[in-house]
Amino acid sequence: RELNLVGFFFTFGLVSLWGAMAYTPAHFASTEPFLLLFFVMYCTIAVLFAHRQPLQLRGFIDGPLVFGLPIVASSLQAYLVQDFRYGMALSALGLGVWYIGLARLLWNKFSDGMRVLCEAFLALGVVFASLAIPLGLDPHWTTAAWALEGSAMIWVGVRQKRTGARVFGLLLQLGAALAFFDHNGIDSSSLPLANRFFLSTALIGVAALFSSFWFDRLGEQARRWEPSLPQFLLIYGLIWWYTGGLVDLHEHRYLLQPQPVFLLYAALSTAVLAWISQRFAWSRLQLSLLLLLPMMALV
Repeated sequence: RELNLVGFFFTFGLVSLWGAMAYTPAHFASTEPFLLLFFVMYCTIAVLFAHRQPLQLRGFIDGPLVFGLPIVASSLQAYLVQDFRYGMALSALGLGVWYIGLARLLWNKFSDGMRVLCEAFLALGVVFASLAIPLGLDPHWTTAAWALEGSAMIWVGVRQKRTGARVFGLLLQLGAALAFFDHNGIDSSSLPLANRFFLSTALIGVAALFSSFWFDRLGEQARRWEPSLPQFLLIYGLIWWYTGGLVDLHEHRYLLQPQPVFLLYAALSTAVLAWISQRFAWSRLQLSLLLLLPMMALV
């Protein structure tokens, strides 16, 4: 295991250094195959590592390889294809198809021993496939990718009782928030609620709510500092969701009247949150439904 991790960090560390210091678009044809080769190699290593565990550890996955690999590889891929119009959108779609197909293959052959690994690959596949459309509209989606990856890490950390994975997931979501503030403002020519600004805030909010849900499922395995996280992440996610919608609608006030549209946005959000709280028996989420009342009063 240690050799796998050393190889992973040094391989992609050297690749990143060379890319920052010497890569030019003329090198694309000779560089892209190596990036794909390294990606497939370390993805296969993660599968073999999970497959070769002793019987009592079946389903255990190597988090840095499984979740660190797509983060690093997708970042390098974005750097390589930045000059192509739909380069990152097609790359995200390819990653989504790869992970979903790999999850299906492993599930058919090793459904009992690799259930958690299959679920992790399926989650990664859904994340990247869902990012293909917004990436086709705007290539600067580091924020969304990090937020969703962070929530996936928290899910795995809760399922496998791994504190390190949960901490790493929280750090990724913090990084997503910091990356968000590096972006420029809202593009005035974009559509309301269908632009990089809003979708970034919405995905950060959704990732935080998803993380809050799974931290609520920790139960007795929670560390001393974790019982307060579900409430904090719930409030944090709702702030991103509602503030992002309000700011975006206000910036597009030349196209629509922001007040009544925001009221509709808040009402539909409340209806969805109510359904989620009942469907998944998440009592903590029910308090968020009361937010509709002050929003109605303000409008």
